[in-house]
This record gives sequence, structure tokens and C-alpha cells, in this order.
Amino acid sequence: MLTFCITIEQRSRAQERAAALDLARSDPPGRHPFVWDNRLNSVIRWYDYGAPTNKLGIISFQSAPCSDREDSGQTEAITCTTELFHRPLPPSEDPRQTKITDPNEHWTLFTLFWHELLGEDITSDGRPGTDP
Repeated sequence: MLTFCITIEQRSRAQERAAALDLARSDPPGRHPFVWDNRLNSVIRWYDYGAPTNKLGIISFQSAPCSDREDSGQTEAITCTTELFHRPLPPSEDPRQTKITDPNEHWTLFTLFWHELLGEDITSDGRPGTDP
């Protein structure tokens, strides 16, 4: 799991963009760039929709104090956490989700969130923006 902070405005933008890139907007469903699903307190990114392993990433939003923002005391912020799963499709013998704990996979979800939903890249120091 990876935890990071965004502003309320960034959350709104991310959810609006996820709705615009809803996986049901492509034929067949889940074709890039339509690989997102907007939920009440999260956005979901489908990596291989319809594949037997069906990997998906979830970024959950929570109104809570943020420790990674320099301005967290001055601006309301949203705490975000990542979760990744393999969710086998029927007729899989084992229908249980398997949690993915590899930090590199969580970092990839983090960068996809910033790039695909907020239109920003991650700098070499791990922050959104552009390297000098």
C-alpha cells in the first residue's frame, strides 16, 4: 500500500476524468484509455479487463490529515491509499482476490493516477510536476 495526499480540487478532477474514461465506454470494455471506474470514495484502474487474472488497482479517498504535504495545515487535503488485487474471473477454480504487495506495482498505480487522471507526471523526487 502507498499513501499520498491530494487537494479536494484534485480529487474532483480525478473522479471526473475517471468517469470520462469509464471502462464501459469502449468496445470491448476496458480498452485503453478507457480503463477507469469512478466510485463514491475511490477510483479503480483495470489493467487487463477480461483476462483470467484480471488485475485491478484501487485508489481510495479519505478526508483525513495528510502528513506528506508541506501545506497540509493550511489547506484541506485528501489522504489517498493504493490497493492492488488479482481478481480471477469465472470459471476460475479459486474465485478469491489475491492482494498484490509489490511496492513497484503500487508506485506504477500512483504514477498512472497522476498521469492519466490529473495530467501530471511524477518528478525524480516522487512529486507531481516537472523536473527542472
